[in-house]
Amino acid sequence: MLRFVFAEDMNHIIGNQQQLPWRIPEELAYFKTQTMNHQIVMGRKTFDGMNHRLLPGRETRILSRQPLETYHGAPVVSVEDVLNQSTDQIIDIIGGSEVFEVFLPYVDVLVRSVIQETFEGDTWMPTIDYTTFECVSQQEVTTKNQQSIRYEIWVKKGSI
Repeated sequence: MLRFVFAEDMNHIIGNQQQLPWRIPEELAYFKTQTMNHQIVMGRKTFDGMNHRLLPGRETRILSRQPLETYHGAPVVSVEDVLNQSTDQIIDIIGGSEVFEVFLPYVDVLVRSVIQETFEGDTWMPTIDYTTFECVSQQEVTTKNQQSIRYEIWVKKGSI
């Protein structure tokens, strides 16, 4: 199963200068619970923005056009590698925008956090046709800093 796990603001911003535009501990904790014990796939630029930090409890894979076997300790994979593995395990795609765009035709589940604010940014989530998905879970939360977040899980119609 191929899942997108992402947070966006009200204008679909997901990044700013290879970083998250916000610092919200509750959203990071949600991301951790959603991705723990899964394989995560991200683009090289996203990994660079994380200072090449491997996330504990998750198998990190880097999608890159460069012909490398590893990148700062993480295995480099191709789109085909990911698609072949997604038939027998959960693989979480975590960014960035170009990587989401590549896997958009194949994604089965969207794990989406919508931060009910707008931020400055230079990276947007690709357009998703939500009419091809069904929202199976939605929860509104208010953080200790009074920020509103809506956690949603969408499943592609007919995929699961």
